[in-house]
Amino acid sequence: ALKGSTEGTPGHFVQVFNLDSKEKLGVYQCPSNIVFWKWVLPRVLALVTDKEVMHWNLETANSQPETVFQRAGKLAEAGTQVISYSTNSQMSWCLLTAISTQDQGKTIDGNMQLYSIEKKQQQMLEGHAGCFGNVLV
Repeated sequence: ALKGSTEGTPGHFVQVFNLDSKEKLGVYQCPSNIVFWKWVLPRVLALVTDKEVMHWNLETANSQPETVFQRAGKLAEAGTQVISYSTNSQMSWCLLTAISTQDQGKTIDGNMQLYSIEKKQQQMLEGHAGCFGNVLV
């Protein structure tokens, strides 16, 4: 995947290529800035913008990213830096993690947004790191 910007056009564009087959899998012109991105599955790319989190399923030809949830709380404020994004293995839960400072860098605040895709509900948490795991019972 490649992220770039076009002079005179707001936001960023993303191009995804299969390097083995030299095939272009998709192109997306995002109207806002992409501040973080991560592969959450082999063919699903998560894109985090200033305002929202999107998932782009590249299994489907000519697909476009779909908004999963809006950034909220401290994670929606200017000056917040996204440092991590993860989903559980079923892709039903999402966790966005960011850091910020209120005192010019003397302390670093960690904030997380836990989001349930099925229930469309979120919970704001304090913390610098989080992850999902599977437990056999």
